[in-house]
Amino acid sequence: KVFEAAHTWVEIADWIPAFLTGTTAPGQLKRGICAAGHKAMFHPSWGGYPDAEFLGSLDQRLVALRKTLPDQAYNVADVAGGLSEEWAKRLGLRAGIPVAVGAFDAHLGGVGSGITPGTLVKIIGTSTCDMMVAPLSQDLPNIPGLCGIVPESILPGYHGLEAGQSAVGDIFNWFVSAIRPGGESEGSHEALTR
Repeated sequence: KVFEAAHTWVEIADWIPAFLTGTTAPGQLKRGICAAGHKAMFHPSWGGYPDAEFLGSLDQRLVALRKTLPDQAYNVADVAGGLSEEWAKRLGLRAGIPVAVGAFDAHLGGVGSGITPGTLVKIIGTSTCDMMVAPLSQDLPNIPGLCGIVPESILPGYHGLEAGQSAVGDIFNWFVSAIRPGGESEGSHEALTR
């Protein structure tokens, strides 16, 4: 029922900048290459998102969805829009200041860590994400084990390379809960050494 009622699909990383800028029309929000490329198979070399024929082979309902998706995606150096009056007041900022196009938390963590070519950044949280960057001018081979190679998904001017493990934080939480079913009083050392 939700799928039939939906007009389009939007990643939270794209919705937040749209919300902050007062962009309410789905066709006007700027979708980030990070989410589009790593999670929805967007790639400039084939004109954006996968074509209707491919999507229809998965599920015919995806054909209508594809018609709502743009043929362009933006990197984090691009501006999604200006901060709306409402959010400027709420945040104590000046209306109209630039709001960047969104990206995933792990990838922005890579930026914050100072990712550069030749370094591996590992972001650990609910999931883990191993990331590297390589200049766009460098032709990259197919690399087994990578989730994706997406142009400018981490840094402008660089391929973003991603591999990871889903649910890591959730698995750690399960492990602690399973090993310490009696809670803190039972203690993990005793549970692990039985």
